[in-house]
Amino acid sequence: MGVYESLTREELVRKLLVQENLCHELQGKVGKLQEEIFQQAKNGEGFEENEGDLCEKVVVKRTEKFLADNVVRLSLMLEAGNVFPWFADIVSGKIEIGDELFKAYGVDRKEFHDDFFRMTTFVASIYPDDRGIFEAIYNRLLAGESCKIDLELRLDLLNTGEYKWVDLKGVAQEFDERGKVTKVLGFIADIQKRRDDEQALIEAKHRAEESDRLKSAFLANVSHEIRTPLNAIVGFSEVIAHTESECEREEYLDIVKANSNLLLHLINDILDLSRIESGKMEFIDENIQMDELCEELRQMHQMRIKNDVKIIFERPAASLTIVSDSHRLRQLYSNLISNAIKYTEKGAITFGYKLKGDMMEGYVRDSGSGIPAEKLNNVFGRFEKLDLLKQGFGLGLSICKSILDKMGGEIWVESELGVGSCFYFLIPCNGTFPVAGEQNKPLILVAEDMDCNYELVKAILEERYSVLRANDGIDVVTKYESSKPDLILMDVRMPGLDGLSAAGVIRELNPTIPIIATTAFAFETDREMALAAGCNEYMSKPLEAEKLKTMVERYLENKL
Repeated sequence: MGVYESLTREELVRKLLVQENLCHELQGKVGKLQEEIFQQAKNGEGFEENEGDLCEKVVVKRTEKFLADNVVRLSLMLEAGNVFPWFADIVSGKIEIGDELFKAYGVDRKEFHDDFFRMTTFVASIYPDDRGIFEAIYNRLLAGESCKIDLELRLDLLNTGEYKWVDLKGVAQEFDERGKVTKVLGFIADIQKRRDDEQALIEAKHRAEESDRLKSAFLANVSHEIRTPLNAIVGFSEVIAHTESECEREEYLDIVKANSNLLLHLINDILDLSRIESGKMEFIDENIQMDELCEELRQMHQMRIKNDVKIIFERPAASLTIVSDSHRLRQLYSNLISNAIKYTEKGAITFGYKLKGDMMEGYVRDSGSGIPAEKLNNVFGRFEKLDLLKQGFGLGLSICKSILDKMGGEIWVESELGVGSCFYFLIPCNGTFPVAGEQNKPLILVAEDMDCNYELVKAILEERYSVLRANDGIDVVTKYESSKPDLILMDVRMPGLDGLSAAGVIRELNPTIPIIATTAFAFETDREMALAAGCNEYMSKPLEAEKLKTMVERYLENKL
């Protein structure tokens, strides 16, 4: 068996044809020898009757053994090469196929009718695109222009509905008196595995070439992106050394600082990509209170915006705690919000989350420029930028996708040009649950434009209540609609829409929600104006902790 496995397919088929022809020749010679022996025995020439019988038996036994040995060899060779013999009678149009084919595919030969064993049926089982090539070669054989068939084609000989690649070989075996072919002997070899292996190698080669191309492009892009901020850092550092004007010096220092931050951000992104691809990025699960994380992100990114765009966290009806990697979750939201900031000149950037089965769906929606439909499939590629003039390197969304792939999540985008975009992502929660005492805390919305005043209220109330901040009148109305708080602490004096006007809007939406006005003005007329605007209570600053706790508790005691 091992001897035949070492042969090439062409050598194997050649040996099979030789063995087949040898068997046919041997059968002819044996027949002639037997006739001569019988004739001699009949005429009494050379042998006595018993001697003739004995000689005949010896010859027959030797011949039978020789033929049996050759049958075994042929069977082994056919099995080793997954090769199936066929024989075509050109005159009758019939084709004979060896039992090996039916055995190899576990098919009963008796299931097939007589028309299956005709050349027309065989030709019909060839894949349409390959049929013309076979017919051309077959017609050349019949015309005497060639004496063999040798091609690879796709065949569904057993009518399974699946075409398989085979190596079809055949030679003219018998001819008529005019020299025309009357019989053809050949073999069909199943080469589907070889074809699949070849295709896999081709695809692997293409992937390797594409990987090499992407690596070269990546290095070229990294080189360009590093040199851009580096040029400003080096250039302005030299200019600063020779600048006497303090104002110009401060301006140049700001440029150097901004480009240093850009360079640091780029290096961090590249390191993140490297860690992700090398499998060295660690994910540490911990309990994450989503409302707290999202509010931190909102405040952090709102401070970065220099235009009038608002960052809005849409607080769900029920807060959620998940088990995941808080650092990577912050990175996902931050990259998506930062991307939205770059392409949003006015309106709002809204983000939030919701539970979907055992997954959490996060989203970031903006009212920016939107993404052209033809570029939607490319937004998660490396160094992909819709606007080359925008700040950044085109790595943020690519990092988001890589992180989510490692976490077992996914990311996608919906966008309308000129209207805005919404990025969604799904991550496994690894268990979701309310934190004891946190999920059931009443929510207080604090409308306060001064950081110190908000921190004071938060310090007084956060032990028993969840506290959410709004920065101005418009923000408090928006936050009320999205978070549905249990009580509102409303600063009267805020930029834009003032507190009393905001209270009037909210009171129209909800006549019963408790609103407590807080202000630095302490006149009775101020109290009357607050009550007239729809507030339930009025407190003057500075706030007294115990008095504030008592007043809030009076309205929320049934929720504690």
